[in-house]
Amino acid sequence: MNRMMHTLLQLGPTPEADDLALQEVALRGLLMHGVPPRTEAEWRRAAEVFDDEALAEFRRWARAEPESPDGRDEGAAGDLAGSGGAPS
Repeated sequence: MNRMMHTLLQLGPTPEADDLALQEVALRGLLMHGVPPRTEAEWRRAAEVFDDEALAEFRRWARAEPESPDGRDEGAAGDLAGSGGAPS
């Protein structure tokens, strides 16, 4: 049993696990600065990581984001990609 556990530990995380961890770190970095999730993928990841109360707060942030003078929604960080907002 010890040998099998040692072998499994040496394999390390899968590339998919690494990718999910990096997505979570990026999402937490946005949230730490008061920027809500910006894309559908970020909202899905937030739903996997955070509870309903936190998600409600992020949605409140997204609704409170100002629009640019020309009427385009720039998002809290001035997202140049224009990648959408909070799901309803």
